[in-house]
Amino acid sequence: KILGVFVLVHNLVRMGIVMNGVRIPDADEAWFKPDLFTLGCCWMSALLQVSSFRFHVPKNRILGSPMIWQEWRMHNLIFVMRHMLVFAVRWWMWRMDVYHGGLSERGNLIALLLCDGIVLTQLWTTDVATELLREDKHESLTATWPFWKGCPQWTEKFIKFYYTIAQFMATTTCLVPHTEHTLFMYFLVTFPFQFASILMTLVRKGIISTAGYHVGYLWSLMQVVFCQMLVSESFIGFAWFMWIFIYLLRWLGVNKYGVWIGFMAPGVVMRAAPEWFMAHTSLMIVSIPSVWALWVALAWLLQGGRALETRARRYLESRPKPLELLHRERVSDSLVWLRFRLPTGFTTGLSPGQHVRVHCPNPSRGMALWNGRPNLEESPECLSRSYTPVSAPDAPALDLVVRDYAPGADPGFPQGGRGSAFLARA
Repeated sequence: KILGVFVLVHNLVRMGIVMNGVRIPDADEAWFKPDLFTLGCCWMSALLQVSSFRFHVPKNRILGSPMIWQEWRMHNLIFVMRHMLVFAVRWWMWRMDVYHGGLSERGNLIALLLCDGIVLTQLWTTDVATELLREDKHESLTATWPFWKGCPQWTEKFIKFYYTIAQFMATTTCLVPHTEHTLFMYFLVTFPFQFASILMTLVRKGIISTAGYHVGYLWSLMQVVFCQMLVSESFIGFAWFMWIFIYLLRWLGVNKYGVWIGFMAPGVVMRAAPEWFMAHTSLMIVSIPSVWALWVALAWLLQGGRALETRARRYLESRPKPLELLHRERVSDSLVWLRFRLPTGFTTGLSPGQHVRVHCPNPSRGMALWNGRPNLEESPECLSRSYTPVSAPDAPALDLVVRDYAPGADPGFPQGGRGSAFLARA
């Protein structure tokens, strides 16, 4: 707890210094310097992430609320270590400038390759962690976040969009190919990762709600960008354009390794052959989409004609979510087939044998008797009925077969079924 409080206070103090705008000699905007005190303070964040493995957390994600689980904890460690290692490289470059007259061109190239290698290693290790710890392939750290009951769809879509954009913001921070004497952004981007752990713990203890978690986490992400805009004294419009463009590439299915290697290539060429780079700047700009196109072509050749990634995330949660009925067909006297549309890129994510709860209006509300018997569901405004889907877990639609208890005296249901009256005939 003491270490956690230290790291939290350290982050808040550094952000306060940036926002206050007071500068001191031989230090960056957050008063970081190329000294051992700066390096030691920042590596406390990495120590905090490692110490979290002392505690037991569930292996699988809790569907109803944002709480810590094993895969998320491992991803958090990997991301924080990525930024701490890049911070150390940039700190070393600054220190060499101050105490040893700077790095040679080869030294700057090595430093850049180290940062690129750290990012690629992070991409690979997160894939390995996911493979080892994720049991449900329809999970996604961002797309399947649990939200609060009654959350508007536009709010959920915006938050998920911004969470994804924030990941790209953090990664591009590691790839900036300059050697300016500034360290604060390499450190501050770790704040949301660690603040999220605090928020999840508060959710688990019942101190804040799911909505409170998302408000706090969104604030932490925006606070980091605000500090960057404050220092640069601009809206950083080009950076926003780049992040949204990366989002579109990933949405189309371009492999993440291809996306980031495309951005790394010009920086490496700039350091390895600066004169050639300056003489062929336009060619290097074209090289970025060329790398993406080459990666897609290689994927097409190596994967049997499948060039782009397709991901199917689980749509269903513990909270009610609306679905549009696409098709309804009576397959027998008493059975009706229903097909519901799922949003693009989502599936039910349910394994065979699992069930869903369908919520529908209660036609018997306020009635003491139903079908000639005491009405046990007189008060609820909505009913819930459980059904096992007959569609595949990866299907882009949800198929249910429901029994229709039609009104009639012969089967003993003069008023019919409550849920089936809405699902099969409404």
